[in-house]
Amino acid sequence: QISFLSTIPEKIRKNFQGIFSTKEFFKVGDRNRAMDWISSWLRQSGREYVKICDPYFDKEQLWVLKAISTDMTVKIICAARGQGIKKIASIPAERKQERQNLIEQFNMAWMENCTQTPPDTLIIIHDVINDTEEKDEFHDRFIVTKDGGLSIGSSLNGLGKKECVIKVLSADDASDIEEKYINPKLNLAEIFSRVMYFELGG
Repeated sequence: QISFLSTIPEKIRKNFQGIFSTKEFFKVGDRNRAMDWISSWLRQSGREYVKICDPYFDKEQLWVLKAISTDMTVKIICAARGQGIKKIASIPAERKQERQNLIEQFNMAWMENCTQTPPDTLIIIHDVINDTEEKDEFHDRFIVTKDGGLSIGSSLNGLGKKECVIKVLSADDASDIEEKYINPKLNLAEIFSRVMYFELGG
């Protein structure tokens, strides 16, 4: 059966929902294996763009960009709490300084760990508290690209600390998650007052 399924053309595999889904299990201490697995998937499956949605993504997780071709665009959605920020400053001068500190930290982390030019990367940091003073429930972790994606059971900074499962999403599931969960968090016109954003290397 496996041999037969491998001969089915890629363009019609989406009609066999569930058959081609892949899950990879990682134990405590498997951080390097998990990093290598994600990097390998990105090299093989990354197309046109990559969107990373992980509330605890910080400067130490920039290793993931090394597996992404420089001709692709990257958008990273994370949360202020992942940067050690309790709440993004509302006073313009403080907010500007907070943003500048993050730019310097991310750029320094990249230069210290990689000599190559990073892909065109936009980092968007969401506030912990929204305008109605309710807690932001931003929680799930995904990596999506054109026609594919990953659902990650742990934030990238937590790989290897606990057992987790990474699931390869079908093209349809990845597209649905991108449209309904990820893209609203990228709509800067609507969420401008509740985010900070900057380009890596900028």
